[in-house]
Amino acid sequence: MTTCPAKSSSESCVTNTYGHKIRQSLVDGKNPDSVKKWQALRVSSDGFLLEATEYNAPAEKGVEATRNKPPLTAMHLDELAGAVEGAFTKFGVMDAETLSSPRPIQGSWEVRETLETLVPAGLSQRGLGGLGDEGYIVVYDAKLKVKTFLRATVAPGTPDGGKVRTQQKAGKQPGSLEWSAETVTPQGLRVTVTAFNSQYPNQAAVRPEPPLTLAQLSAMATSDKWHNFK
Repeated sequence: MTTCPAKSSSESCVTNTYGHKIRQSLVDGKNPDSVKKWQALRVSSDGFLLEATEYNAPAEKGVEATRNKPPLTAMHLDELAGAVEGAFTKFGVMDAETLSSPRPIQGSWEVRETLETLVPAGLSQRGLGGLGDEGYIVVYDAKLKVKTFLRATVAPGTPDGGKVRTQQKAGKQPGSLEWSAETVTPQGLRVTVTAFNSQYPNQAAVRPEPPLTLAQLSAMATSDKWHNFK
């Protein structure tokens, strides 16, 4: 269900590193002016299929498009599916506390939102996602005209005086690279910021190196903004 079909000229489909399928297609594949249909599909850890679908028209059929693209980006649509997943219990019943109670970091977008504020000038956001202890952004380099993946993760850690550990390693595909910086805040939160030279971690490289240097990644990981996390 979350595996992309054979390539077609009338649609785009990708299964990202988290196993979520993002599909952009035309309702009438033979008509390039047809209504556009974008979908995000995922299977929850409890086996439930979650699907979020949108169109650039008031309905799927019998109407004309009212805008060039559907209102949400593919990343936003995937994030919506994730929010729906988090709003249900393992029995498929709505968890009322999810949307009515204050959310700790494990059920919030705080990591992603903090990462957004730390992206250096020269890179713009073209997609985002993540929930709880992970956040990611697809950043766009206007100079090279390519998109790459940027991720931040947090976990419990033991304060060690603000030491920063950096790493450069090969990715999962030929030519792909992962560069990261990691530190532990005085409050005991381990922060890791990783940049890739591919649009998604499991895809081929689109540029020789990640768009951020180890120094830039270190500055992001050691930002005081992480000190406010509980």
